[in-house]
Amino acid sequence: MDHRTTNTAELPQPVILRRVLYGPSELRPAWRLLIFAGIVFALGKASSLALGRLLGGADDDSRFLVSEVTDFLVFLLASWIMGRVERRTIADYGLPWRRMFSVGFR
Repeated sequence: MDHRTTNTAELPQPVILRRVLYGPSELRPAWRLLIFAGIVFALGKASSLALGRLLGGADDDSRFLVSEVTDFLVFLLASWIMGRVERRTIADYGLPWRRMFSVGFR
């Protein structure tokens, strides 16, 4: 039997964790999606609580408008946070600042 081969039971915990979280070059897509969803959930809950207190007496139309703008900002902020985690820009996620509302905007 060759002693150079390693069994996964013999690997130290950090090595196993790294192999589960990371692919050949970066964080695995499922983990990125899960982290992004967690960020969106946390920011959404926080903004919902804050807006509930701030807009207590507002009418339905105002609440709807503020809710839509807040949802957009939550996703934009979550994308920026993930960009920082992955060392990418917002443009890498399909949200280029300079061309956001240019001719190619659809």
